[in-house]
Amino acid sequence: LKCIIEDKIKELLIPNMDLLQSSEKAHLFLDVMSCPFVSIDTRRFLYRKYLKNFEPNLNRSHLEIENDLQSLLQTYWFVKWDELDIVKMIEKKELKESY
Repeated sequence: LKCIIEDKIKELLIPNMDLLQSSEKAHLFLDVMSCPFVSIDTRRFLYRKYLKNFEPNLNRSHLEIENDLQSLLQTYWFVKWDELDIVKMIEKKELKESY
């Protein structure tokens, strides 16, 4: 199931990676980068795509990318992953389909 979800995330973000034109995709990207449940491979893949598209002159080493990814895990954007209770949110109907 995790692989299916991560494949869907990549499918949504990768074709154009139009984060500047789509707030939905920008929110998804930021939440994925900070989500501890998304594999490091998926996060690394998406981050490298981001760098290629939005920071083409920024040459990050492998170590710098790994440090960036670690820092992003410490930054919450729209979801506080360590405080998330999905079952409770669904029961309260607070979680709506957004992505």
